[in-house]
Amino acid sequence: MATAPRVDAGHSPPTAWPASPEDEAAAKGMGRFLFAAAVARVAAAPAMDRPELRADVDRVVRLFTEDLDYRRVPGLDLDPTRGELLSALGRFARSPDRTPGDYVVVYLAAHGAVVDATGDHFLITTDGDPDDLTGTALRTEELARVLWEGTGLHRVLLLIDSCHAEAGASDALMQALRSRRFGKPAAGDSTGFGVIASAGRKEFGEPGVFTRSFERAVRHEATAGHAPRALSIDSVLASMSADPEFPPWQRPRWAFVDGTSSIPGFLPNPRYLPGAEGLHLDEIDQMVTLRAEEQRLRHQELTNHFLPRARGTDVPTDDVWDFTGRHRALHDVSGWLRSTEGESTFVVTGDPGSGKSSVLGILAVLADPERRGSVPTAAIGVGTPLPPQGCIAAAVHANHKTVRQVLDALCAAANTPAETVGGLVAGLQRRGKPLTVLIDAVDEALDPELLVTELLQPLAELSATHSLRLLLGARRHIAERFVVQVRMLDLDTEEYADPDAILAYVQRLLTAPGSTLVDEPPELVAAIGAAVAEAAGLSFLVARITARTLTRHRAPDPSDPVWRDELPRLPGEAMERDLRQQLGDEMERARQLLVPLAFAQGAGLPWAGLWPQLASVLADVPYTDEDIVWLRRAAGSYVVESVESSESVYRIYHQALVEYLRQGLDSARVHGRVTRFLLDQVPAHLDHGGLPPYLRSYLGAHAAEAGLLDEVTADARFVVHADWNQLLAVLPRAAHGESRRVGRALADVHARLRDAADPPPAEVAARLRLAALRQGSRTLAASVDLHLSGQPWRARWTLWEPRMADQALRDGSFLTGVVGVVQTGPGQAQVLTARNSTAAASWDLATGAEEGRFTGPTVGERVELWVTGGTRPVMVTRREVVRFVGSEGAPLIDAEHCLCEVDRDAGEIHSWVLPSWPAGEGPRPAPGPAWPKQSWRKTPAAMMPTR
Repeated sequence: MATAPRVDAGHSPPTAWPASPEDEAAAKGMGRFLFAAAVARVAAAPAMDRPELRADVDRVVRLFTEDLDYRRVPGLDLDPTRGELLSALGRFARSPDRTPGDYVVVYLAAHGAVVDATGDHFLITTDGDPDDLTGTALRTEELARVLWEGTGLHRVLLLIDSCHAEAGASDALMQALRSRRFGKPAAGDSTGFGVIASAGRKEFGEPGVFTRSFERAVRHEATAGHAPRALSIDSVLASMSADPEFPPWQRPRWAFVDGTSSIPGFLPNPRYLPGAEGLHLDEIDQMVTLRAEEQRLRHQELTNHFLPRARGTDVPTDDVWDFTGRHRALHDVSGWLRSTEGESTFVVTGDPGSGKSSVLGILAVLADPERRGSVPTAAIGVGTPLPPQGCIAAAVHANHKTVRQVLDALCAAANTPAETVGGLVAGLQRRGKPLTVLIDAVDEALDPELLVTELLQPLAELSATHSLRLLLGARRHIAERFVVQVRMLDLDTEEYADPDAILAYVQRLLTAPGSTLVDEPPELVAAIGAAVAEAAGLSFLVARITARTLTRHRAPDPSDPVWRDELPRLPGEAMERDLRQQLGDEMERARQLLVPLAFAQGAGLPWAGLWPQLASVLADVPYTDEDIVWLRRAAGSYVVESVESSESVYRIYHQALVEYLRQGLDSARVHGRVTRFLLDQVPAHLDHGGLPPYLRSYLGAHAAEAGLLDEVTADARFVVHADWNQLLAVLPRAAHGESRRVGRALADVHARLRDAADPPPAEVAARLRLAALRQGSRTLAASVDLHLSGQPWRARWTLWEPRMADQALRDGSFLTGVVGVVQTGPGQAQVLTARNSTAAASWDLATGAEEGRFTGPTVGERVELWVTGGTRPVMVTRREVVRFVGSEGAPLIDAEHCLCEVDRDAGEIHSWVLPSWPAGEGPRPAPGPAWPKQSWRKTPAAMMPTR
């Protein structure tokens, strides 16, 4: 459960995570490298074979590569000879690719022995002879010589896992000192040579003991919490010494020599969170939870959305790269990503199917260090400059996301758990380098306009000074809502349109494996492709669907004017033509089965128990699971499978096709039928979590679209078990007071249970009933009594004065716009906000609820707000009245009570009382300094004048 985000100026405490030690290392040319090897077989002494050492190597590799972000160097694994071991280490250490900033860790597990006469420690390699150590075995000090003597390495850590390992550590450390006793001191901080020994000088080592305990220590919070960037090796060994599973007869040791200042951070803290230092533990826990969930979502969106779009395909399973052209757009966006100059917000826009998501997808994949190498840049013609690796901290798919969900994604990328935009800004102020976040499909968010006005636009205004850069993808009608200066790249303009790329894209699809046109003459295929590309115009989506249709049939005659005229030019036309040619009389069946997906919320619609049932409800035709199986074979190319709440969900793969499937249908009626079907699925009695995930998350969204929020929110069985984050996001769209009262009750309870760990449903029900009574929602309170028994306590009656303090208004103007506060009646007051220069909104101070939105022509930086006797605001400039109109188009001007003048530059608000003007006295004079000024103060009841 979570509230919708509040936008204020106050402070509050996947994908790659910014400001990590690894990011900083990459920026400085550093690398982390791991050698891991074990001698499990000794040829001269089979009795000494230890096959269990294989598990030790695997454990170390897994820990260092997955948790500590090291890269394993190939060439060493099991049973190296002495020569192979020294040769591999020597080649690496002397390679010109090495830099002084590299971190090198070498783990070696083998039998260890000490020569009594000299005290020298040896490691027995696979070609060694325990009876001839000096002639065949590896002197442990040789490891230090080959890594440290005459090389460019300055940060080396040996992990020696053997009997008598401390003796070998001493030899290696002495050799390290001798190797550089006449050399120049290392440049820079945090350099040196360290050795961790698994056992003491006279102790025997047991396979698996050291690596298991080392792994537990690194991963345990007792070693380090979330504030240190690197783990202290002293703390790691202390944790190992306290490990009850570490035998008392074997104790690890460690030592360090040749350091220039502090000990290098050989062990990056896997729990490190930038900004955690100084936070309360509950705030850190919140950050950790947010980070883990958002990492999962970003990985899922990269796999299911960005990667397929980057490949130029429509399903995640296609292992092909059909991306073509758009070199100018890629060049300009990549250049923006490489620089920190210019506008801090970059919007890629264009018509449906123009390739916005493909351009952003290829950039997201190229910026991902793990996936960049998978992109065949030469084959698909992607030139330079490429975006820097790791330059995009998070790639977010905004489809069906609430404002709060996008805020959470931004907070996770910035490692700042914030409830408000103000809290996010406070976290960004603590950053030392810019953060770039990609957000695609802004126009497909749950409420795109709200997302822009309440989150993205305020951040765009502030990002130039708060280290945030936004790369956005949106259709033109949403992109144009930004009133701050942003850089706009329109893929449909002459500068960026790429008709040659569309032609090449079509030709590639027509000749793909399995196409019926593969064996046709090349000139015929070229003529067909040219006709398809001409009809598709600038739409890659139309080109793809049309080309895919043609690959299933015999080659047409491209000179036939009738055939050319029938080629589709819009995505919906292309889809309809494809279904008709492929399915014939079964086309309507496929369409009816696809319609529920076109109205699905979130990541998609579950199959089991919902998809065929909703198709039946909406089409008045009985459908079953077998019909869905048929659809997958007949028209599966239009459906994408994803995962949400750990279950498979299905959606239409492109928003333009969603709009086509919705054509001719009454959206409110469809959502109404879906809402009533879902309501019927709510059991009479529920245990905690008893609602199916889709119903729990999206019944409220369907109800909002159908205008049925009052009915849905009156059912306590749903309200108590709903996803409050989703429900609170849609409740402001309620048309009636009852739903708004339920929303205030939910927000009230959530504020009290926000930090509670999984509160029992009975406790939630009791608190919700009390909050409902406080807010005047007796319908919800009665439903709690009727359906939710077992409440631990029950309020018999309530007497509650209205709360005026601590109201959070979800409007970005608290950061960037103008604000006026006026009394609108006895015991009533409202706040008027200017969202931008052409829009305003009014808010009820008693509830924090938005009462109305208004639009009008552009006004200047210095504006004045008029308020009527009711709640109808009018904005005026110095010279003229600007009439704001409501949704019905009626002018809202009846200024009789008050004038608020707001000077945004000076941060001042002045108010005047507007006295009644006697009839017959001529025109009312213009307001100005001669009018009696009043200032305003907050009282428990309303905003009242002080004089």
